[in-house]
This record gives sequence, C-alpha cells and structure tokens, in this order.
Amino acid sequence: MPSPRVGIAPEAARRQELSLLGLVFLATFSVGLNATMMNVALPSVSADLGATATQSSWTLLVYGLVSTGLLIPFGHLADVVDRRRLFLSAVVLTTVGGVVVAAAPTPWLLVGGRGIQAVGGAVLLTNAAVILAGVFPGARLGRAMGVYLAGFSTGHVVGPVVAGV
Repeated sequence: MPSPRVGIAPEAARRQELSLLGLVFLATFSVGLNATMMNVALPSVSADLGATATQSSWTLLVYGLVSTGLLIPFGHLADVVDRRRLFLSAVVLTTVGGVVVAAAPTPWLLVGGRGIQAVGGAVLLTNAAVILAGVFPGARLGRAMGVYLAGFSTGHVVGPVVAGV
C-alpha cells in the first residue's frame, strides 16, 4: 500500500507510523496505569501520609472527576491547536503530576498531583485519538485505534498489580 504521506519513502513512513503507534500505546498505558494504581496503594499511602478519610477519598476521586470532566473540552482543543505540541504538553503534565504524587509530603499535595496527572491524561486520551485519525486512513484506522485502546486497557489491568507489588 502506498504511503499516505507525500515525499516520504514507504519504509520511512512505515517506521514513523510504528513509532507513533508505540508512543500512543505508552501514553494510553500510562493513563490507565495512573487511573487504577492508587486503588490498591491507597491504604498504605494514606497511612504513610496520615491522611483522613476525606483526603483518602479525594485521592481516588480527583483523577476520575478531573479527567472525565475535561475530555470534551480537550477534545475540542485538539481540533483547534497544534496536536503535536498539545500531546507533548500532556506528556509533560502527566510526568510532572507523577513526580508530585511520588514526592508528596502531605495528603492534599498528593491529591493535587493526582489532579495534574488527570489533566495530562485527559489531553493524552483525546489528542491521541485525533492524531491517529489524521495519520491512519480507512481500515488502518481501526487497527490503530485497537492499539490505542489496548494501551489504555493494559494500563488498567497492570496498574493494580504494580501498586500491589
């Protein structure tokens, strides 16, 4: 099948597409991982930080609330701004949120870090789908979206396992 990109050799275009699929898989994997990991780790994290029941509840709730609430606005934003820059910004946000979560000395800082992760996760989920739709035409889009969803699903399964370990 000819390359969908003009001026790029088919082999180079194929490598770029595979690299993009790998990046999208890792991004959606991290979103699934972040969404579920705290479910298992919460008791020990709460005990370590001396969190109240309210703070512990917010630690779990903030990710789902923020990421779900921002999916539609960030989906629109992905249609309006530079997708590559937006995607890379989301990777940075998710990473920064992870660092804040890992180093949080107080329960509310942990909640804040989870909120930052959720913002990055919402951007990654909406933007990755738009990027794939722009790169993979027709039937190939179905396979690319399968990789997108496989990353998300795998992260959801692996998250509690990693947290348990």
